[in-house]
Amino acid sequence: MTSTSVEWAQALTLTKRSASVLHTAVFTGIWTTLRDYWKLSCGKNDEAVGQGREALLQDVNLGIKLRREQWSRRQKGVFDSRLDKRKNKLKTKGAKWHSRRERELARLHMHER
Repeated sequence: MTSTSVEWAQALTLTKRSASVLHTAVFTGIWTTLRDYWKLSCGKNDEAVGQGREALLQDVNLGIKLRREQWSRRQKGVFDSRLDKRKNKLKTKGAKWHSRRERELARLHMHER
């Protein structure tokens, strides 16, 4: 668990418990997918090496690298947009609370005079 991933999990949820559950679920899903993918990819690599097909091996390795980079960029965009939405929602909620609080304090202050 990295501090950055914990921060985004907390930003997307309301409680630390749900942040922990979200964080665990996301990383479990990611690692399960990657493990299955690597099993398949390593099997293809072993097969290519066994048959002496270097060109196929290079294509497979290049494909792995490109798909990983694309996935990484896509996930970053998804999490960034969710964090931005959450931040904007919290700013709006905080501004509403603050304005209500200011009105309430002003009203109470008026009654004291």
